[in-house]
Amino acid sequence: MGKFTKRSVTVATAVVVAVGGGTAAFAYATGWFQGGGSAAAYSSTIQPVTATVVISDQARLFPGATIPLTGSVTNPNDYQVKVTNVSIQSVSATKGSSANTACDTDRADLRADFGGQFDVPSKATLTQKTIGTLSMGGNATPECAGSRITAVLKFDGELTS
Repeated sequence: MGKFTKRSVTVATAVVVAVGGGTAAFAYATGWFQGGGSAAAYSSTIQPVTATVVISDQARLFPGATIPLTGSVTNPNDYQVKVTNVSIQSVSATKGSSANTACDTDRADLRADFGGQFDVPSKATLTQKTIGTLSMGGNATPECAGSRITAVLKFDGELTS
């Protein structure tokens, strides 16, 4: 067996320390550790996009008539939205100063035709925006004649960037 000198013991110790230190660095570099953290943020609320359409008193509905739906569209949300469709949610009518319950959604035979998709920027209002048209079909009943008809519109849409 060979004789160990002070110098050979020092070299052997240095090699063991170098290999051991390298292993520790490898363990750290490959993520062999435990830890964690957390993050918290508030999410935006979902608010309805609204439209105000004012139809002139000269624009009259009758079976077969179509009138434009033009007005302002407001998006109160923190994000831009794309309006992808419009439809009629409900119809009500008044005749004089009284409700005309004989002219409802089915009897008015109204149809909203969407003019095409459009974006509404966050916290903005588009003015004089053409949304589409409102038509009275051929199956509208005479109970709706002479009434002020209100159609509540429903928008479909999606978030855009």
